[in-house]
Amino acid sequence: MDKVKVNTSLLRKIRRKRKIKYENRIFHNDWTEKYAFIERNNKPMCLICNIELAHNKTCNVKRHYETKHKQFSEEYPLCSNYRKNKIELLKTKNKNQQLNISSYSQESINTTEASFVIAWNIARGKHPYTDGEFIFYVEFLFCFDDFLILLLLTRVACCDSEE
Repeated sequence: MDKVKVNTSLLRKIRRKRKIKYENRIFHNDWTEKYAFIERNNKPMCLICNIELAHNKTCNVKRHYETKHKQFSEEYPLCSNYRKNKIELLKTKNKNQQLNISSYSQESINTTEASFVIAWNIARGKHPYTDGEFIFYVEFLFCFDDFLILLLLTRVACCDSEE
């Protein structure tokens, strides 16, 4: 019998690695009631401990719930009003937490923008960074600019409502 030589490079090309994005896994809404998970960024996230799992797989969600949160199913039995209320409470806490984070990030963006404007005006005016009066003047102009824009917007809104 003749032995057939197999071209291994050809086999490697044929047998490619599976990619998660091509498996079309989706989040199932019944996971929220059964396992206290919600979908965030196309991944399941535990409402109890806020851990985001890597893939939308029932076995992963179930394993996490059964190993980490055994007491949750004992305290809040499945299909009970206590469980539904607790899950709704956890959802609202999660939503409030996300809103707080976004407001803090907006504050950070505004602060960074203000510092860039001040630094740009200092450099444009060729003043040293230790010149306190000039920095105060630039901050005043920056705040005054925002005040004028706000005043203009309220006047436009008032004029529109009168018509």
